Amino acid sequence: MVRKIKDKKKQKQIKKDLKQKMGMFDRLPDECLACEEPFDRQDREQVMSWSIVVREDDVRLYCPDCWTKAQTIVKDFEQRIREREASDV
Repeated sequence: MVRKIKDKKKQKQIKKDLKQKMGMFDRLPDECLACEEPFDRQDREQVMSWSIVVREDDVRLYCPDCWTKAQTIVKDFEQRIREREASDV
């Protein structure tokens, strides 16, 4: 019984968060933050393929190329940290 109540509260919070983030769609930038490639909100392919990062009230938009490059850089950075930690031991 307690579990059902917790699940309902969690679902309610998730729905509230999603509704808030969907309301931020109007605040999307008109271009990629990194390369300034134009973003067309009417183009379904762009809407589905571009990456949107929402942090509190900040909305950032990245084209697929820049998003892939950023992910590669982050993975490389994490790998270097792991290698450095392993060599310190």
